Amino acid sequence: MDLMGTTRTITITGRFIGTVTELRTFITDIEGLQNGEQASLTFVSSWTNVNKNVLIQDFSHDKAGGDESSIGYTLTLLEGTAL
Repeated sequence: MDLMGTTRTITITGRFIGTVTELRTFITDIEGLQNGEQASLTFVSSWTNVNKNVLIQDFSHDKAGGDESSIGYTLTLLEGTAL
């Protein structure tokens, strides 16, 4: 939360490419953080190069058709929150 009590939402949409094992590890790691293992995480914006303390609000993913080496994902982060 900033000085004015503002909470911001940051949404990241991307594609993760790797082996089936790497894809499963990526999904398991993010879901593990989301489901109670997270503390305030540091997110570095590629646009502003500023560090933000965030928590994971939502994570969704889907497979790209029959491609076994790629998933699309959306990660929603909350800036300005505390556990």
